[in-house]
Amino acid sequence: EYLSNHAFFTDPNNTQGFTPNVLSGGVGPICKTGTPNQMVRALGFYKGLSAVPFRDARNDPALSWINGITAKSTGIINEVQEFMATGDQSLWEDLGDFKGSPTGWSQIPMVDFFSECPAFALALPLTASVIKASASPHIGPRHVALARQSSGSGIGPHCDLFNWMLTLHLPLTGPQRGCGIKVDGERRDWRPGGETPSVMDTTFVHETYNETEEDAVLLLVDFWHSELTEFEIEELREFLLLTNEVGQPAPLTMSSLSSSGVTMLCCLCGTVISPNAAAQCDACLASTFDLTSILNNNRGSDLFVCRCRRCLRYQLGGNKGSRKYETMETESGELMGLCLKSIPAIAENHGKVNDALNAGVSSIELLDSSWVWTEPHSKRIKLRLTVKARLSAADISIQQRVMVTFLEKNKQCPDCDREFTNRTWEAIVQVRERRDGDRMGNMGRLELAISKSKEVRRRIVNIELSKNGFDFYFLSASAASSFTQFLSRILPTRIKHTQKLVSADSHSNTTNIKHTYSCDIVPLEKNDLVICEKKGSGGGMGSLKGRLCLCTKVSSNVRMMSTSPSRSATAADITAEVPAEAYWRNEKHFRVLLSAKRLSEFYVIDVELCDATEGEEEDFKLADVLVQEDGTTQTDGEGGEGGEKKGKRKKKSRRAKKKELNDAVKEQNGRGYRGAKTQSSFEDKLSRMGFLDDELERKRWAAADAEEEEDLEFLKSVVEAENILGSEPVEALDADAESDLEA
Repeated sequence: EYLSNHAFFTDPNNTQGFTPNVLSGGVGPICKTGTPNQMVRALGFYKGLSAVPFRDARNDPALSWINGITAKSTGIINEVQEFMATGDQSLWEDLGDFKGSPTGWSQIPMVDFFSECPAFALALPLTASVIKASASPHIGPRHVALARQSSGSGIGPHCDLFNWMLTLHLPLTGPQRGCGIKVDGERRDWRPGGETPSVMDTTFVHETYNETEEDAVLLLVDFWHSELTEFEIEELREFLLLTNEVGQPAPLTMSSLSSSGVTMLCCLCGTVISPNAAAQCDACLASTFDLTSILNNNRGSDLFVCRCRRCLRYQLGGNKGSRKYETMETESGELMGLCLKSIPAIAENHGKVNDALNAGVSSIELLDSSWVWTEPHSKRIKLRLTVKARLSAADISIQQRVMVTFLEKNKQCPDCDREFTNRTWEAIVQVRERRDGDRMGNMGRLELAISKSKEVRRRIVNIELSKNGFDFYFLSASAASSFTQFLSRILPTRIKHTQKLVSADSHSNTTNIKHTYSCDIVPLEKNDLVICEKKGSGGGMGSLKGRLCLCTKVSSNVRMMSTSPSRSATAADITAEVPAEAYWRNEKHFRVLLSAKRLSEFYVIDVELCDATEGEEEDFKLADVLVQEDGTTQTDGEGGEGGEKKGKRKKKSRRAKKKELNDAVKEQNGRGYRGAKTQSSFEDKLSRMGFLDDELERKRWAAADAEEEEDLEFLKSVVEAENILGSEPVEALDADAESDLEA
């Protein structure tokens, strides 16, 4: 009933758009009430109350209760003087600074927002009893206190919150002149002695002053407006207590009123709504505070993101002009994050809107975002945002769904820009693996490792194929150095670094240097049969010097295993880890006898451990193994004829095809030019033999070449072994390795 019968504004047009409060330090809208120079909070105005700066306390019957206090002023002054001399001065509470200047105002509260302070009654019992006896029914919702204005100080111009309160100043001690209060431009000095009370309306602009060298002490009582009825006072009291359970009034917070079921009328359209600080319905708030223009504002221009036209990467850093570019898919989470960072109203100052974009909004919080489909060629990116904004003029929040549009501008990235100059790269890594023949097994491992590492691929500018390896180009020496470290972790590598000065500018003190990293990979592959000569030195070979070894693993080091271990040997005696540095020091003493492609498949028939000692925890054990080669087994793997008959049948078929081909060639050579019929017959024969099929022909001749190369390589290895045994049997190998090599 109270809220429906008493609007908070006399006239909405007099609010002047919720002019910011420049006179008071509090929050909330300041409104003109129709009375000149009177300004109060939007929620602190009660209609129908008269407003004058000063009131005559002696001749106003409604203020007669003040006489009960002035009658006891002598006893109050004596008690205050005794307290100032011997009392606990720590009870004084300093008001602090106002607008950066010290106020010199301090007070000892007796009642603070309906709550009594027991320390006042203990320090000044007579004063407390007089105030309770005379002013209890009239004490308002703010302060009753003993106040002090220090010498040479004062509170600057300001106005208080509510027009339903009046304030009593009863001077007790202090100077006779030069100390008092000025309300609405009218200056009145405080007259000490407790007989000249001043009653004022503090919703008018007022200030205190003390131009003397003596402190002034007075009683301060905030009481209900004398024109309010008892019913209205009770309603206002309940209204203020309702806003805070502990009795601390917060008249600018309306959440408790909303939950209590109380309603009010919108100040603009008259719709019945739940109470809020703006006293407006949702529709009026949405029309007054449109967040679309705030979110789409980029300091006076449109929102945009930059994209390189050549590589299609987006520029990072929003509108700050970063030199970093990254690839982002359309409607991806990364692209949405980039767009949101490009909105100044959200990205800057953690959601605090700057002054240029304020428009009555203090902060914006992003709740949700989603994509809105656009034509790819439109160069537009649209997002639908759900945001919550806090209004700076009132302590309330509004939530809206807003469409935000970004322009997609073309801006060439530094990498693409560099391609049009002669400085396309700064460092090159030359990876080489020098092996006999065309086989490069470790290069396949390198390609696989690069394909799995996105970070490595991102830094490589270009790759060129060269003899025995690859050339990798990088934009910086640090990226090339990082790649060589990556390479040395997966393959045994020798790295050499050189640099060349291309140009120098003495004026700007800059140079252009080309860096070259030469990486030689150890030319050993897993399952290579290697001769470790006795001439080798260093810790790389270990106990494998003069042995025939099998390469079992190639990583950052090469792991070797002896092929002729003794029965008493342990795993440590027959294995060795060869680092890349040790290999290159003894490179000429490592000789690959047979490569991994010469391996044959065997079936294990039986295994018998040579030493069956239990309790040993070694990775390897010596054993006698009975094996049989795949081609000599008695089955073809499919339940058919034996391997020997199958091989004979293949040889017979091969001889027949070869004879057919020879006959066809002889026919061509003997007859010279053939006619159409003879030529057709010749081609039919070749077709039946499969030689006119390009794919089959290619495979056939490739297989034949491979067999010839394997045979030739095997013969070379035999000749090499014979030369080793014939020339240096003692220096190259020991006795066990010689017997293995002879076999």
